[in-house]
Amino acid sequence: MAPFGLTSAIPRLCLPRHRLRALPAGRAALRRHNQQGGMMLAGSVIPLGDALVTKLSGGPATAYYGIHGGTAAVMAAAGAVLLLS
Repeated sequence: MAPFGLTSAIPRLCLPRHRLRALPAGRAALRRHNQQGGMMLAGSVIPLGDALVTKLSGGPATAYYGIHGGTAAVMAAAGAVLLLS
């Protein structure tokens, strides 16, 4: 009986980096890290705007620091990692 679903495809999809570079699509995907990182850094401004709106409308400090500020920090960190990789 043959296996069905994603479990049979996962070993074929997980290629090491040196094999990924050999594929034309893999080289393009590795170059796109800079573009994705820039978009993540640009997108991290949106939660900061949300935090400002929440603060100015009298919302709780946990909402604008914890939720929106935390989201902006995680997005900025992810963008920096993508830019540096």
